[in-house]
Amino acid sequence: MGIASAWSDASALSDGARASSVKVRAASMTPTRRVRLAVGFVVAVFLASRFAALAMGLPYNTTVLQESWNMIDPALLATDLWRSLLYLHAEPPIFNLIAALALKLSPDQPEWVLAPLTLTAGLLTQVVLIMLMIRLGVALPIALALSFLFLMSPATLLFDTQYGQSPLLTMFLVGMALFLHNWATKGRSRDAVAALLCGAGAVWLKPFYQLVWLAPVALAMLCLHRGWRRPALAVAAAAVLLLAAAPTVKNWVIYGWPSSSTWVGMNLARLALSPFTQPDLAKLRAQGVVSEIALIRSFSPLSDYAAVSPASIQWPTPTGIPLLDQEIKSNGEPNRHNAAYIALSRAYLRDSIAASLANPAGYAKGVAGAAFYYFMPAEDWNQFDGRRPWLGALDRVYAHLRGRIAYEPDSVIHHLRDEQGRRLSLGKAIRWVPWLMILAFGAAFATGAAILLRGRSLVRSGRASVADIVTVGFMLYTTLYAALVGTTLELGENMRFRFDTEPFMIVMLALFLAFVLRRDGGSVRRSPTG
Repeated sequence: MGIASAWSDASALSDGARASSVKVRAASMTPTRRVRLAVGFVVAVFLASRFAALAMGLPYNTTVLQESWNMIDPALLATDLWRSLLYLHAEPPIFNLIAALALKLSPDQPEWVLAPLTLTAGLLTQVVLIMLMIRLGVALPIALALSFLFLMSPATLLFDTQYGQSPLLTMFLVGMALFLHNWATKGRSRDAVAALLCGAGAVWLKPFYQLVWLAPVALAMLCLHRGWRRPALAVAAAAVLLLAAAPTVKNWVIYGWPSSSTWVGMNLARLALSPFTQPDLAKLRAQGVVSEIALIRSFSPLSDYAAVSPASIQWPTPTGIPLLDQEIKSNGEPNRHNAAYIALSRAYLRDSIAASLANPAGYAKGVAGAAFYYFMPAEDWNQFDGRRPWLGALDRVYAHLRGRIAYEPDSVIHHLRDEQGRRLSLGKAIRWVPWLMILAFGAAFATGAAILLRGRSLVRSGRASVADIVTVGFMLYTTLYAALVGTTLELGENMRFRFDTEPFMIVMLALFLAFVLRRDGGSVRRSPTG
């Protein structure tokens, strides 16, 4: 009764003559000229706003090259790049590889290489976003309004003007959704391969997205694909999945860690151990529940672990590989790619699990904190503190649009504790909650779920194509994946995890508004919501 059944009824992905029977509404919903004008408007606003921001004093930010925990020592990127990328265990290689190329091409001003890259990724994201809404039958006024709101949001503006993972990641995710829609509409294998390659790009870029996210998508595509080309697609999908699995396999072979990041334990410790006070952790240590490492904040410099007894951790021996042996980078920052952090992450993983089993309420409190951060606007990410004040009135306007009672020009994280370091009560913290944004998120998610559940009847009645259902299903799946993983395994950057899937929420919110306006006699003629 789900998508597969609707697919069978609509014969959407059969080859030859069947493909011509698919209902393609994208072209008929709005005249081609109006669509081009809408896309042109989005491009013009994007270029004007970004170049105006850079020209008016918002500098393109490359401090990540020096300060980010994820970055390999810039000196090693210049002198020992390929070996460092091979032994990089904290994350997949693309982020550091791009930085190395920028430093190679423009050592003194890497922003001349990185700015065009992130701006292009941001522009492609905006174009694909409005195209997705149009493809799904959203009227142009709604699509343009929501595109404009997302394009001009403080977080989008800040992400587009600094080197980071989010512009590239959102480009991969929305590109994957668009290629999925193309594939489900026309049945072309090349669109399916392009969609999977976008997914592999996300996996190679950010350890948040693992093979456990991409493999079910590939499997669902194979189940839905019909005709003589199915074996060819199976071979292509297997090849792309093997490519996507390469960073994980490499870490498993070299370090015995079946993930593209060995920091899983340290990330989990930030969520699972942070709700405990030092006396609480000391008590658990005395009871033998956790090791003495749990008393030290994860990701601390290696010097903080000097007094840890050998019984608590097996320290690695020197490897002769600078990436794994350096304690301090050439710029004075701690090198968190040191091999010792692999052993520490294993210890933190054991301690986090043990503490959570001994006191489930502590883990639940950590998850609640992660959920609170997850629904904060992405401009609240504390790495924006130095640049966010430049936004001025724009930031304040969006705070009110999001439904916040109180406004702060820096990260709300800094305001959740009193002067004595104690957490604020829920009653005081809720004034920073973006209530309207959360309501919009709920409406969007519920709309996506309703479309997916009613997929068969929508296709049969002609109110949606199978391509619409497949695309909405993928967006809903990826959003749910990000929400679950982003609130159960880490605490601190959760709003950034949500932002990466925010375009999908924009699309589903557009479908919700199209449905509401249609019921109220609005101008929306047809939408997948009926």
